[in-house]
Amino acid sequence: MAAIASRRRVPGEGTVYFHKGRNQWVAQQTVAGRRITAYGRSAAEARRKLQAKLEQNVGTVHSDMTLESYLRRWVAWRQERGELRHESITNYAQLLRLYVIPYLGGVKLQELGTAHVDALFTELIRRKLSPATIRRVRSVLGQALRQAVVWGVLRANPVEPTRTPPVRRKEPDVWTPEETRKFFDAIRGDWLYPLFYTAVTTGMRLEELIALQWQDIDLEAGTITVRRALSFNRQVKPPKTPASNRTIAIPPDTVAILREHKPPEAKPEDWVFTNRAGRPWSQANLWEAFRTRCTWAGIRPIPPKNLRHLHATLLLRAGADLATIAKRLGHTGLQVAARHYIRITEDADRKGAIPLDDLLADA
Repeated sequence: MAAIASRRRVPGEGTVYFHKGRNQWVAQQTVAGRRITAYGRSAAEARRKLQAKLEQNVGTVHSDMTLESYLRRWVAWRQERGELRHESITNYAQLLRLYVIPYLGGVKLQELGTAHVDALFTELIRRKLSPATIRRVRSVLGQALRQAVVWGVLRANPVEPTRTPPVRRKEPDVWTPEETRKFFDAIRGDWLYPLFYTAVTTGMRLEELIALQWQDIDLEAGTITVRRALSFNRQVKPPKTPASNRTIAIPPDTVAILREHKPPEAKPEDWVFTNRAGRPWSQANLWEAFRTRCTWAGIRPIPPKNLRHLHATLLLRAGADLATIAKRLGHTGLQVAARHYIRITEDADRKGAIPLDDLLADA
């Protein structure tokens, strides 16, 4: 076995030792469970090469790097793992680039403290960012620094003790039943009528609707099975959450509309809703088409994604329970549905406050 000189640990630089068999100096550092090694003719050269490897190795971090460098590596690491959708990764990177890096990017990771994070939130409040945006910034930064603790480059997460302004949840902006009726009366016969009708009667996400293929629709059974979604650049991807993989019952009027919409020569793998070129819709173009039809109908435009909330609102007012609505929408649990539709459920609760004499009247 080759002789190895006694090892010595240099604070922040791992282990440096002279390997007699190789006649070289060796510098090593273990980061995130991976041992990074570099060799040199001198201890200083080995350390320089190790530092270069640490800087070049995406996903490898060390406490001496700046917060900006760490955050960029963390985003790249999350992207490589493939655990998040492309839109989520893009949103994370944008929040960090716009609201964290300009203020704290130059701070070394090992020097970052709760006071820095508190000062960041104070600045964002001064800039009049919405509480919801500040809360998202805190969430993403907290996730990033929590991983730094797991990797052993931070002892504690400086975000955890901080607080952000409370968020007042806004109710989804949806049409009244009268506005909904007016919209569909105005676009009846339009080639996009089946798409928007299906949106309102199923509660599907826009990205799920434009990803529908005829093999996903069973007109005899009256069901639609959600198997995929389309990203903003029209790339096929899995639905948003495991609960989003679902089968939805569709009412007879929607079945009739889809049956009439289906071309006689349609193949199972053909897209159900396409643009004039026969390609799947992009979300941006469909949004513009929706705005145009709102103008035709003479009603205020709402975001197309709110057609999904309209579906839930109409069901609640018709007496459907939250469990049924959560399943149709593909929510992961009742809490999500309740959070969105709390006022409507409160209205339903008031209707349930019936005097005992009335409850017993037909007994």
